[in-house]
Amino acid sequence: MIHIHNILVPTDFSPSSAFAVDMACAIAREQGAHVILMHAAPQPPSLIRDVPAFKEQHVHEDVMAYRQEIVSRINHLRDEVPLGNVESLVVEGDASEAILRVAEGKSCDLIIMGTYGKSGMLQATMGSVAAEVSRKARCPVLTVRVPSSTPAISPKEAATACAVR
Repeated sequence: MIHIHNILVPTDFSPSSAFAVDMACAIAREQGAHVILMHAAPQPPSLIRDVPAFKEQHVHEDVMAYRQEIVSRINHLRDEVPLGNVESLVVEGDASEAILRVAEGKSCDLIIMGTYGKSGMLQATMGSVAAEVSRKARCPVLTVRVPSSTPAISPKEAATACAVR
């Protein structure tokens, strides 16, 4: 039997990410695993590259406010998860590269991530973070989406669902 020690759950705070958190809670409880919630934020230099110098300070302030909001949201999500062994991270960079970097650095045995279920031409043109992580990760990747028969749930509802199961 495979034993899972560390589960990485990237989140963009969407309903599909909340469903992934719910799935991670169930698996972590069964395996006694550590859960790492993470969000990949864009790097500030990519946000300000074409901004005139006189507006740069305002953009920097907006980036800092955004970062503080994301840290607050992921810490709030962590606090709602009814497991004792949960860590939260906000890392900067391209989402798929950041996920792969954290999974490797934290010796993750499993990545669980939400997906929107897009396919075909849209995925081919835009790319998919979940598809790229699935191709490049050194550990198994479980992609989940909210079943069509299940209404979209908030992170708080996902955490509550974890506690009930």
